[in-house]
Amino acid sequence: AVTREVGLFCQRPDIADPPPAEQADSLRAVLARGDPPTPGQDGFIEWLVTEHDYDPPVDAETKIDHHKRTSFIFVKQGQHIGSVHEPTPGVDGLDVTGKSVHAVDGKPSPVTFDDSIQVTADRRLIANLDGVLERSYDRAAVSDTLEVRDHVDFSTGNLNFHGNVHVRRGVRDCFVVKATGDVAVDGLIEAAKIETGGDLAANGGFAGRERGYARIGGSLNGRYLDNIAATVDKNLHVDREIINCDLVVHGDVLSPQAVLIGGRSVFVQQVCLHAIGSDGEVATEVVLGAVPKLEPFAGDLDEMIEQLRAI
Repeated sequence: AVTREVGLFCQRPDIADPPPAEQADSLRAVLARGDPPTPGQDGFIEWLVTEHDYDPPVDAETKIDHHKRTSFIFVKQGQHIGSVHEPTPGVDGLDVTGKSVHAVDGKPSPVTFDDSIQVTADRRLIANLDGVLERSYDRAAVSDTLEVRDHVDFSTGNLNFHGNVHVRRGVRDCFVVKATGDVAVDGLIEAAKIETGGDLAANGGFAGRERGYARIGGSLNGRYLDNIAATVDKNLHVDREIINCDLVVHGDVLSPQAVLIGGRSVFVQQVCLHAIGSDGEVATEVVLGAVPKLEPFAGDLDEMIEQLRAI
């Protein structure tokens, strides 16, 4: 409260000095009191999901796998991810003369949403699709493409994403990238594990050091492949060389500039390569025309044929 206090005392003309302090205090009185205005509270977004939701448990008996930590916020379609809190009005005050002092109302939250986030009548935020939650000062959205601006390493943890993944740098040793859609890696993929429901673009090459692995639901396009094991459901295109790899390709091998050296390769359909083998006589095994997907059923088919012959 704002208070104006006035000290009242009488002073005789023949007395030069004022009265003692304790006497003056006893004569003080409140003549008017004012109430300051109370500003309104700004609106804000209360997020119910954070990157810490995905941290592994920490206790004395738990061995933490830091590969499983993540700095991204993954959400599911229909998930309640937050709430909008509206601004509150200010409460006017009074000055010491009794006049009204205007209070400033709170400002709405600057955050806007696109169609990927539904704002319900009761101001809940619902994700409209599976994806990664992206937030900034004035915008929030759920994206079906995960953008990794640097490497996949301890700063990101393993990735398991419903959608597409684009890695601007590379994938470090022992890390895992899984996606239901396409995966594109602009830098080098080291001894990592890649699984996709769509295509893999290994734009910087894939150097697996006999530990790299890829399971590709679509096509594999790469600068080069070195010491990896991979199964590709569709086509394979490599710019330079395929060295000491264990490959199964169910589609076409369309790599007219690439050299295949070492390892074992099973090619189901047409093959276009610049060369197979090398002057160093490295053992290179190529199996043509086999259909690995059907091999588990071969025994059953033989049995059915024998049964039909017996009829």
